[in-house]
Amino acid sequence: MENKIPEDPTKTMGLYSLVSVATAAKYDLTTNIDVTDGRTKGAECVIENIDYRVENSTRPSIIWVSLIFHILT
Repeated sequence: MENKIPEDPTKTMGLYSLVSVATAAKYDLTTNIDVTDGRTKGAECVIENIDYRVENSTRPSIIWVSLIFHILT
């Protein structure tokens, strides 16, 4: 499967084949996931949990995030 994912992010709509993430770290979303609930490009989020559902795998199945909303005054 890994050899089927292009290394060039311009060929995968900006998604990289390898990324490093850590729980409790702040990240910015780089792709619109669901604009109806705020998961848009540029939204800040915090990684809450990295879920490995495939036994003995080093690749996460789900990365759980919470969004950070800023109130503009």
